[in-house]
Amino acid sequence: MSRTALYALLALLSITALAGGGALMLRPDGSLLGMTTAQLATSLFRDFRWPGFVLFTLFGAGSAVALYGVATHRPWGPRWAMAIGAMQVGWILVQVVMIKDPSVLQAVFLSVGIAITALAAYANGYSWRRRGQS
Repeated sequence: MSRTALYALLALLSITALAGGGALMLRPDGSLLGMTTAQLATSLFRDFRWPGFVLFTLFGAGSAVALYGVATHRPWGPRWAMAIGAMQVGWILVQVVMIKDPSVLQAVFLSVGIAITALAAYANGYSWRRRGQS
């Protein structure tokens, strides 16, 4: 059950990041996603080209690689998925700080990042039980 949830969340993150990142790179003004560069006024960026690139490569392609690793039982799969989940949490937290226009999607994808990190940790053999307990 937990592996299925991990697969689903990694696939969700990959597909949405590939689509969103691709749209931001295609139209750096954000217009394909109903965004404006005014939302970036308090960030380091003039347009969405570089955030789109990071979204597409790191979270789109990176989540797909993690999904492949977990699904094919590669030893690095759960560790890579944990890293992707943790980076997703960081990415969203930086967005919240830099972009003063909060979105429900930020809360959703913060939750996705936390869940991926936790499920991947479990798949990697980490446990929240104290040693010696069953």
